[in-house]
Amino acid sequence: MFLSDSTWKDCGGTGGTIESFSIPDPVVIGPPLPIQFHATLKEAIVSGLIANVSVTIHRTVFGEPIKIPCVQNIGSCTYPLDVCTKMPVPGSKQCDQLKKLGVPCECPVNPMVIQSPAGGLSVNTTAIEKVSWLAKGHYQVQAQVFTKTNSLFACFEVEATLTEASSFAEVE
Repeated sequence: MFLSDSTWKDCGGTGGTIESFSIPDPVVIGPPLPIQFHATLKEAIVSGLIANVSVTIHRTVFGEPIKIPCVQNIGSCTYPLDVCTKMPVPGSKQCDQLKKLGVPCECPVNPMVIQSPAGGLSVNTTAIEKVSWLAKGHYQVQAQVFTKTNSLFACFEVEATLTEASSFAEVE
């Protein structure tokens, strides 16, 4: 499968912004994906600050965006989240990835600039194959991070087209 024609935007929030974000186009689903980004954490993350992440996914069908429902925690779902209780254990692979970005593996996380390393940050794309039932199509995804007082902390939107490998080859 291929992911192509991707666009992104920062959609607000008081706690953090994403100034730049780029991925190769097209993306081959399976091998690790190198992403480049530059973000600013404007507000310190402390225990209990972040309450949840709301993910909304729309798929374009006959020119109209249709919201994909939340089914077994996949789709347009809200996930409870206290970032500080989910921080990776020091010495783990996940903690090592955060350290490469200059992010500590414990709270508080003070305001800072977070930037991908020179060669990009390698992200696993195999999870996309696990939801292959979504199959090909054009998608809009929005992730909103809310505080315990229900204030918007951060927001990120991405649009992309998911295409089967044989379909992508025909288009080229």
